[in-house]
Amino acid sequence: MKLKKTYLFILFITAFVILCSCRSRFNPRYYYNKSASEIGNSGGDNLPDDLPDDPSDTNAGGGVETNKDGTVTVYLDPFVYGEWNKPDYKFSMNFDNMQIRASFDGNNRPTYKLVNGNWNLNNESRNEYKVGGPDTTGAGKSISWVQYYLYKSKNPLFAVDSRYNKNDRMKRFYFYRFTGKALGMVDTDNYLVAIDTYSKLVFAYAVPVAWKQYIAGTPKAPVSWGSVDAGWETDYNGGGKVNFKVSGASYFYEYDPIGIVKQNGEIEIYKWCSDSIGNNKRYGPRIDGGDAKDLSRPIATYGMPGRSPYIPIKTNVGKGDTNGVIGGDDYGETTKDIITITAKSFKNIEAWTWHFGVYLFHDLKRSVGFYHFRIGGAVYDGNFPTEVDYIENMNELGGISDYKSDLVYLDWNQEKKFTKSKSYEIEDIKRDKDIYLDLASDIGKYNLTMTYTDTAGFGNNHSGWVANKGSQKIRLIYDPDKDAFVMYSIKDANGFSHMTIADPNFTLKRGEKKDFTIKYTWKGLTGYDESAELTYTLEFKSAS
Repeated sequence: MKLKKTYLFILFITAFVILCSCRSRFNPRYYYNKSASEIGNSGGDNLPDDLPDDPSDTNAGGGVETNKDGTVTVYLDPFVYGEWNKPDYKFSMNFDNMQIRASFDGNNRPTYKLVNGNWNLNNESRNEYKVGGPDTTGAGKSISWVQYYLYKSKNPLFAVDSRYNKNDRMKRFYFYRFTGKALGMVDTDNYLVAIDTYSKLVFAYAVPVAWKQYIAGTPKAPVSWGSVDAGWETDYNGGGKVNFKVSGASYFYEYDPIGIVKQNGEIEIYKWCSDSIGNNKRYGPRIDGGDAKDLSRPIATYGMPGRSPYIPIKTNVGKGDTNGVIGGDDYGETTKDIITITAKSFKNIEAWTWHFGVYLFHDLKRSVGFYHFRIGGAVYDGNFPTEVDYIENMNELGGISDYKSDLVYLDWNQEKKFTKSKSYEIEDIKRDKDIYLDLASDIGKYNLTMTYTDTAGFGNNHSGWVANKGSQKIRLIYDPDKDAFVMYSIKDANGFSHMTIADPNFTLKRGEKKDFTIKYTWKGLTGYDESAELTYTLEFKSAS
């Protein structure tokens, strides 16, 4: 229904009065444009033709806010408003019955197209579909045994049940991947593109985070992929981390599209993207100009790269004036938070150690613990990392150094203090992503030979992994309703030790700095339990 100006005036005055007594919650990162004409809306006013029934409905991405000068700011969702928000925008295409085809030239520049064909359900819980395809090429080499995968409305780089993938905004995106055998021998696994089935725009959603050369004289191939949302990729040559993150862009669809689907199924890939891959081996997308809020740039279309339609937008309405639309960036700025993990201490509560051949060539039981440690942690979004970051890290064991150089030895109830920490900056933590905090370490308890660490006998005679990051991990998750990190899961599958937490109901609220203690218990060489404690200090605070 078209809203008349008089009705709009009443609506905004009513919102103003309500907000004076009760501030409404909203997602401040999804707004409507400052001018209907700039997004192609057919309305004649400077506001959209139809406002939502409840602008404060956070599920719709909307909201209202009263500014200090008395003006009212309206926040609406670009996934709801705008002519691109319908499946038949530009043209109608049944993407469920369109298979993707991919090939790559000698410099890995991609060519994609859609062809008629059905998909076979492969994994219902992941919305994963699969179909075989003809042989193709990659880096100029033949690829056989090609299998294409489609993930409907689920980014395969995030957990299926994450807030990220449960968000209604994901419904319009189809994600593609393919596997095969290069030269008939080397397994390949490539994440391709995400297609917005509404706007027909094509987005990068995955970037290489590890490379490997399988055959001498051939180009390297990606062997591991990470999400564009994380904002970094791995350098093809040096293997270092390359950041392409643009402040204010948290999702793949907020970056510039890399192409667009044509009505005949061909996919136009913009030259800047092809050149970035072919010339620089850079797969990360861009926001041209580096400003995630620049609405002066046109939306990408055929033959013309441009911005995404889903970048943040804001509308200010003048005090008592429904016609006055005032631009500005004084509200809805990108939020930044800092989460710091500090390795605080390791305490040997009670442990015994075999010292072989040391006392008149006999073995001696010593009431002391000898340890080697790597204390780890990580903070990340739902794009799960493969490893934690080691915050405190001892030198490698072995060589000609004696055990006193290799290991930390602690008497009962003696504590080793640590000093190192690692901080992680998270943008827009309350957006629809799951933010995780992982704690996992490698702590080995060793026996001794006469002079050296008994590395050869590790795992025998009551030596082993007191803590093991592969089998023991504690995971916290950010709860936006509590504005705090809370316990999410505990993995305790180490065959040597058992792990318990001092505070099973641990929470870390914004502004807090708290210790987190883990106790490890194992069967000792005397037949009784031995134990040790590892303590972290965790801090959660706003960056500003």
